[in-house]
Amino acid sequence: MSALLGHFYTLGPFLKYGLRPPRAPASTPFELAVPDAQYGIVPLRGRLSSAGRRSCIVAIHGLGGDAESAYVVAFARAAWERGHDVLRLGMRGSDGLGDDVYHAGLASDLGAVCASPALASYAELRLVGFSLGGHLALHAALANSDARLRAVAAVGAPLDLALGQLAIDAARRWPYRRHVLRGLCAMAGRLAERGRLPSPLAAVKRARTLRDWDRLVVAKRFGFDGPEAYYASESVGPRLPKLAVPTIYVGAEHDPMVPASTVQPALARASSSLDVRWLRRAGHIGFASEVDLGERGERGFEPQLLSWLERAGLKRTSADSMKTGKARSRGCAFTRRLMK
Repeated sequence: MSALLGHFYTLGPFLKYGLRPPRAPASTPFELAVPDAQYGIVPLRGRLSSAGRRSCIVAIHGLGGDAESAYVVAFARAAWERGHDVLRLGMRGSDGLGDDVYHAGLASDLGAVCASPALASYAELRLVGFSLGGHLALHAALANSDARLRAVAAVGAPLDLALGQLAIDAARRWPYRRHVLRGLCAMAGRLAERGRLPSPLAAVKRARTLRDWDRLVVAKRFGFDGPEAYYASESVGPRLPKLAVPTIYVGAEHDPMVPASTVQPALARASSSLDVRWLRRAGHIGFASEVDLGERGERGFEPQLLSWLERAGLKRTSADSMKTGKARSRGCAFTRRLMK
């Protein structure tokens, strides 16, 4: 019965959004060229909803999704209505134009987005990643050099890529795996047309597991010595003890795509900067309408998550102000010592 809850809350929102897609806030195209060793530059694209506010939230989709995925649009709408500008970011190649393909550890892309001219005017930045996008957001938080990054959220994210691959490739999860591979293979066709698919298209289309995709596409494109080397190199879980940015991990107890057992060991070793919330009435990035993350105010996944992000951001701002004051004092003392 418990397992059925996970399937219900995974498939329910998918069906609901299929019948009544969420309405995106008004937006303009976002595009940024990032450097790449193989192609010189690769464009990143998305949609930016901007009213010149103080805060911008960067929302990142999951594997096989894109900036128009319903869960990203629904979150963006809620964030916009709550007073935040929002960038719905598409990872490399997710727009289907065949420029490139992404993998789970491309934190440098997110760093370039945060440093881009389009986001230069914001005083505060927050990252929200769904599924594999959450894994990427955690990587970006660990690599963070942008003082404006106030808080991060990882929703239903895998943390150990090897365990995650074994779970999604299990026989009983074939419907979910097939859905993800359908989105990835759509990317592959356009990549092949542009000569940027590292394996024959016919072989990629025969992929039946995520490991097949990682072997034929990700490992070959990015120079990993096979999928296992990719998983070992890019899994964010072992790095979580060093996490310093306020971060929330939202997991579903009965997630049918990212089982709790695959992420709990990494969460147990994470730093105190990581706040973990487990939900029973939830699936893979799908939630009951009255979700409660323990925050004040309106119930529901989006308002509760936004409330946490805002509260964590305020705490980070206060802490940074105190550090700045202390640093200035230390700086003055250090200068006096140098002058002696």
